[in-house]
Amino acid sequence: MLEGWTLEEVTSRMQIYPSRVSELRHGNLARFSIGRLVRLIASLGYDIEIGIRRMKPVERAMQRPTASVVRHVGWLRPDAR
Repeated sequence: MLEGWTLEEVTSRMQIYPSRVSELRHGNLARFSIGRLVRLIASLGYDIEIGIRRMKPVERAMQRPTASVVRHVGWLRPDAR
């Protein structure tokens, strides 16, 4: 999602420190709430869709709840499409 952006562009648009950009690029999301991630993605000009479904009974008993990206529009800058 950050491909094609310079570090300066990303830090300016997202208003975050360069170290946080590095964490995002490497998938280290522990420091970010879901709300903050949504705001950061929106600040880059992306639309966000969130889907919710009930887990199957077997899944619910065996796993802790998780989150995953199901679909994305693309990895380029919105104005580069």
